[in-house]
This record gives sequence, structure tokens and C-alpha cells, in this order.
Amino acid sequence: MFTIIPDIHADWKRLEASLSVAAGSRPAFLGDFIDAGKDQDQPDDRRVLDRVRGLVDGGQAVAVMGNHELNAILYHRRGADGLPLRAHSKKNRTQHLSFLDSFGVETAEATAWTDWFLEALPLWHDKGGLRLIHACWSEPEIALIRERRPDGRLRAEDLPEIAREDTEFGRAIKLVTSGREVPLPEGVSFIDKGGHRRHDIRLAWWREDKTWRDAALSVPDRASLPDGALPEAVVTAAHPAGEGPVFVGHYKMDGAPCIENENVLCLDYPGTPCVYRWRGEARLDFQQLEVIAAHKIALAGNRLISTGWGSFVMEIVVRTPRGYEEHVEKALGLAPSYRDDDPDGAYYLWRPTHTRRGDDETLVWTLAHHLPAEVPRMIIWDESRF
Repeated sequence: MFTIIPDIHADWKRLEASLSVAAGSRPAFLGDFIDAGKDQDQPDDRRVLDRVRGLVDGGQAVAVMGNHELNAILYHRRGADGLPLRAHSKKNRTQHLSFLDSFGVETAEATAWTDWFLEALPLWHDKGGLRLIHACWSEPEIALIRERRPDGRLRAEDLPEIAREDTEFGRAIKLVTSGREVPLPEGVSFIDKGGHRRHDIRLAWWREDKTWRDAALSVPDRASLPDGALPEAVVTAAHPAGEGPVFVGHYKMDGAPCIENENVLCLDYPGTPCVYRWRGEARLDFQQLEVIAAHKIALAGNRLISTGWGSFVMEIVVRTPRGYEEHVEKALGLAPSYRDDDPDGAYYLWRPTHTRRGDDETLVWTLAHHLPAEVPRMIIWDESRF
């Protein structure tokens, strides 16, 4: 059984709450782990990525790439002309702000994480009757991508072409990760939620009724759109009946989560977070669609409450004098951080397991057991969670 978890966007509380609902099943992530929204409380890209990577690399979870991961890959790499593959414009920097706050621009750490996106996150998952893709499952584009990348994993040499979007392959990548946007008929526009006038719309490709009003997403006043049928040239067929279900995220849906198509489900409802517990059914079942209650997200903010995935999470801040970093890395696998107000100290965030909560004597003993005796150490209790 899989629990399908949509876009997290650096919201570690929502991630932990989603994992608590997933206990007893295998998490399946729809991408967009990074880049918090502008109104998000306490985003933490690093915490989310560390958690997801541990599950994916450990074989406990599956995940696909979102458009935000793809955009980050491009943002932190340069083309043959020396320019970034994704422009470092004000708009793009704002979109990536929480990731940049965590890892910087084109740093070794930012590059390492985007390398992991390439290596570990395919564009789709298609096994055992379950299909996951971030934005749009369209058979022609999937088939085209499979010709070059049968496993759906991109490679570094694909990136300049993807950034340019000037080939069928590049445009296919754009479609499956960002969905289809089409221009409105001449003379037609609408005002979006941000007060901007738009001349194109994002399509809900899984809906059966293909009129402008019914297929459009993120349009506050649908009456401002034509009521006629969409042109055949812009229609992406809904997933064929009889195929395994497809799960997508990406679209920032409004209202209460619901099933609009018996074998396609968008789970991205930022205002009402939800997951789907898939037990192998070919037709989607509303009983398996679970809204995550607000109190579960609040409880997830307490790092001492287990989500059902691993031990209770403790975060212990440890200080040693500088000069012992190599010993600590060898013993605990921890990288140091430094503070301007303490030029002689090195600090580490240690997350011990198999240790009882609240037992400070056991924590001291465990640290002493792991670190060589010659390494002076001090636990900063006021900054630790245990």
C-alpha cells in the first residue's frame, strides 16, 4: 500500500503530519519539496530534503521530480555561454528564496542537492498499476521522453535543451512537470488572484468536459471566460479508462479535496492538505482520500512526537573546540558550523536515535560512547530538543 503525498514546499510540519497518516504504508511523493510560498510559516528546505532523502535513499519511499526541483537544477547550472540555464531574475529568485536561504546560489551544497534531484527523482513512477507524475500524464509526451530516457531520469546533457524549450523533447519535459497552459481567444483575458491580467490559462487536463470555463484552473471569475469548447489542438486527453490511476500535484487547487475523474486525482490543495491511501484499486475511492486535520499539523511541530517513521526526533546541539572537526565527522558523520561570536568553537546538530526522551544522562553517556575521549565536548542544552 502507498500513501500519495503531494507538494510539500519546505513545510516540514505538513511533511511530518503527512508521514504520520502514512504510517503502515509506503510514502509516494509527487515532487515540489522545496521553495516555500510567501505566506508560509517557518519553512525549512533543509529539514524537508533531509527527511525525504533518508526515506527515498533507504528504499522506504518513492518520489518523482516536480517543476521546482527542475527549476532549481537549471538555476544552479550554467550553459556553454556562461549564463545560468534559469535566469537569476527577481521573479525567479523570489520563487527560490527559501531554498537559497538554506543553501545559497551555485554553492557546492546547492549543486550537490540538485545533483541528487537528477539522480534520485525520475519524471514519473509507473509500476504495479500506480502512476505518479508531478503535473500532466500525456501519452505522446511520455512516449517521446521514453525514447531517450526510458527510466524517466534526466541527465546533465539534457539540461540546456530543456532550458531553451525549443525542441519537442524540451517542450515535453515542460508539459509533464508544469502542465499545459494555452492562450485564450483573441481579446479575452482575466484578472488573477494577484490582480494581474492574464491572457492564457492553465488546464485541468483530467476533466472530461473540455470547455474553457470547466477546464480552466486558478481563474477567480470563470464567467469572464468563453463558454465554448476548447480547440482540439490544445486538449490533452484524460487518462484512458481501464488504466491504473494517475496521481498529480502542482495545481494549487481551491476548496475541499475531491475526485473529479475515476482514475486521475490532483492532490495539491494547499488550504486543505490531504493524502490518498492507495491499496491497489484501479478506480479511485473517495474513502481513501484523507484530509490532514489541522491539529495533526500542529502536533507535527513538536519534534518529540513520533510520526510513525523512525524514532522520536531529537536535536542536540554539541560544541567542541575547533581543531577536532575531523574526529567528530569520523565518529558521528556530522559537519561543523561556526559562529561569529565564538571564534574558537565548532558546533554540530546531532540527532541520536534509540535514546529515551528527556533522559539527559543517557544523552551524555551516548555522546561519550561515540566520541573519542580526547575530544572535549559540551551539550548546549538551551538550544537542544530532547
